[in-house]
Amino acid sequence: GISTAGDITTTNDAVTYNSATTITGNVLVNTGAGAGTIQFASTLDGTTASTETLGLTAGTGDVTFANTVGAGTALGAVTVSSAKDVGLTNTFQAASFTQTAGTGTTTVGGLLTATTGNVSIKTAGIALNACIDTATGAAGGTVTLNADTNALTIAGAGDITADGLVSLTGAGGISTAGDITTTNDAVTY
Repeated sequence: GISTAGDITTTNDAVTYNSATTITGNVLVNTGAGAGTIQFASTLDGTTASTETLGLTAGTGDVTFANTVGAGTALGAVTVSSAKDVGLTNTFQAASFTQTAGTGTTTVGGLLTATTGNVSIKTAGIALNACIDTATGAAGGTVTLNADTNALTIAGAGDITADGLVSLTGAGGISTAGDITTTNDAVTY
C-alpha cells in the first residue's frame, strides 16, 4: 500500500495511485490547467477520522475514485477545484465534499457521506445515482447541487438525507426520482 502526506504537481500529466492509499497528512494533487487526470485505482483512507484533507486540481482532466473512499477511516475535507468528469464510483466518506468547478459531469455512484460538513457540487452536469447523507454526522450539513450548464439528474437510488438545507439547480433542467429528507430544513429546486 501507499502512505502519503506529500503533495504532487505535474505539468498536465496524469497522476494515478495504483495501490491502496492512506493519507497521513493534508495532500494536494495538481495536474495543471490541461488534461492531466487524477485517479485513485484502489481504496483510499485517512489516518484520523475526518481529519486529513485532500485537494485536487485536474484542469481539463478527469478525477476518478475507482474504489471505496473512507471505508476504513473517513477523510477530512475533500475539494475538487477543477476537472472535466468526476466519478465517485463506490462508497465515499469524508468530513465534507466540495467541487467548485467542472466542465463535464460529476457522477455519484456510491453512498456519499459527509461526516461533519457539507456536500457542495458545482459543475456542468450532475448525475446522482446513489445517496448523499449529511445527516449521520448531525453537524448541520447542507447539500448544494448546481449543474450550471447542463441537467441535474437524480435517479431513484439518488436519495438525499440532509441535516441542513438542500438546494438543487439544473441549468438544463432537473430530472428526479429520488427522495429528499431533511431535519426541518428548506428544500429548494
